[in-house]
Amino acid sequence: MSLAARLIHSLAIVTPRSDGTADEYNHPAAGAPLVEPVTGLVQPRKARDIALSMQQGAELADYRIYMLDRPEPGTGAWISDSPDDIEAGRRYDIVGVEPHRYGRTPHLEINARLVTSTQVSSVGGGS
Repeated sequence: MSLAARLIHSLAIVTPRSDGTADEYNHPAAGAPLVEPVTGLVQPRKARDIALSMQQGAELADYRIYMLDRPEPGTGAWISDSPDDIEAGRRYDIVGVEPHRYGRTPHLEINARLVTSTQVSSVGGGS
């Protein structure tokens, strides 16, 4: 079975953007984020997280997300498991990206941290 056939999760890479203005402290004001739908495979990294995923799920957990080779996500980007409504999906903060651009199936392995399993805000850097 090919790697592409194993990528069964619909995801979105969400990259915050500025609207071109600044607030009273001269910080860039948040604009509409760039949302890129992608497919991937989301896998818990620890046995405890695997067990919790079978129940209600963990509020904080480490995951590895596999994707076909593409440009690496930008600084501040995060991943949502609900590409149609990023507000309703879970948020995975990107901790690191490991490109594997060799062999028969070039791909990205993204180390991510699930920071919440409830509704999140797409504007700003926190949840």
